[in-house]
Amino acid sequence: MGAWGLLNAQSAFRETRLMERVVLFHCASAGELEGAKPLAAACRARGWTCAVSFFSPSAISALKGGEFEFADYSPRDSVRSARDYLKALRPDVIWISKHDVWPNLVWQARALGVPVWLINGNFHARSMKRFPLLRQFNQAIHAELEGILTVSEDDARRARQIAGEGVKIIAVGDSRFDRVHARAKSAARPADDIQKAIAGRRVVVGGSTHSSDEELLLRAFAELRRTHDKLCLLIVPHDPSDEAV
Repeated sequence: MGAWGLLNAQSAFRETRLMERVVLFHCASAGELEGAKPLAAACRARGWTCAVSFFSPSAISALKGGEFEFADYSPRDSVRSARDYLKALRPDVIWISKHDVWPNLVWQARALGVPVWLINGNFHARSMKRFPLLRQFNQAIHAELEGILTVSEDDARRARQIAGEGVKIIAVGDSRFDRVHARAKSAARPADDIQKAIAGRRVVVGGSTHSSDEELLLRAFAELRRTHDKLCLLIVPHDPSDEAV
């Protein structure tokens, strides 16, 4: 969809919901989007309309649950694109999942009076965001956030070193675990052929793999099978589409 076509779609979405409050989730890919789903469900239960923007095509496969009324790729992070995007969609609040904090999106939201929160925030001890020169740049962005919800107290402490004391920072945990728990409770039993294949065997799981990972795994697995005949490999690709599988 072209840039103007996308803006028209956003505007049409917003015009149909003039009396509703809109929360915009922003995430990088499928993993971050999955983590946002429990929060989207809670918002919808309270009468909010949920929209989501994403960067990676892998997120498309995670949109099948219908948690979001509007979903599309994020706009280019330029001043004009971010401003036009927000003016068309007119969200009441923006929740950025995990770490995909785009400078112009944050700054333009601030200029338009839209509060921005970082959720499921993790700030690793060796994160480049804390390096002297990069820290100043990242502080200029994170200091504009309304608040940061981190996955642990250690992450909260490191977030304060970047964002400063003027931002609400609270350690609340990771909503991805809520999503995994919900899916585990509702999941059907594994297919019978998988159960038969792993019965009595040791299983090595390759999780969220890409094709380059799978080439290495398969070669290594072939070598291991020479001395471990009861070993089996279960690959779970990062891209769960039929083509990738």
